Amino acid sequence: MSKTYTGVLLIVGPILTILGYLLLPQNAFGNDPTSPADVVSAIAGGNSTLIDICLLMVAGGMAALVGGIYLANRQHAASDKEEDPRTTWGGLITIISFAGFISTVGIIAAISGIVESAMLQDPTGAAAGAAAGPIIALGSGIQGYADIFFGIGIAVMATAWAQGTVHDRNTSYVLAVVGVLTVLARIILGLTDAAGDTTAMVGSILYVITTISFVSIGVQTLQAKS
Repeated sequence: MSKTYTGVLLIVGPILTILGYLLLPQNAFGNDPTSPADVVSAIAGGNSTLIDICLLMVAGGMAALVGGIYLANRQHAASDKEEDPRTTWGGLITIISFAGFISTVGIIAAISGIVESAMLQDPTGAAAGAAAGPIIALGSGIQGYADIFFGIGIAVMATAWAQGTVHDRNTSYVLAVVGVLTVLARIILGLTDAAGDTTAMVGSILYVITTISFVSIGVQTLQAKS
């Protein structure tokens, strides 16, 4: 039964998260989620109900993924008859990153409310951009650090999975490599002052690969059960 829960959570969690993230209007291809003008334009032209649903998908998906990671680490420890420090610390760092991601969900909800209210007073969007600008900057900063913690966490944790006997070795190594690439991408793009839309595009690609890796491990876990 534990493997069933693990597999389902590792499949459902990442899929809900990535779908909710990509369907948010401000994360559409070509948009700069760090630009007040782009964010205001996307939210003003989007559907508020869709935004709320997407945010719920992201939050619910992250909660499911945390549960899946916890159970996967427990299974890894049970198979090796002892706790691997890498799964302990990797899992902890990953959970810290999720706290950052959840904070950005709340910030996006706040931005959406600010934009809707400001647009009623000034349809040009100038007031909305001025009001939402500082919060958008805060959310972007938190997102960047959350990405780095997430990359470190899954890289450390996945190397332990790859050397164990429960989770697929190759898929776990792919997950570890993606974690390292996530950290490097965030640091390099930050140091080079890359455009927000470029950073968002690279991040989306890495998120998709991470999702595929977690889903693959989840499917393999369900198959191992049977």
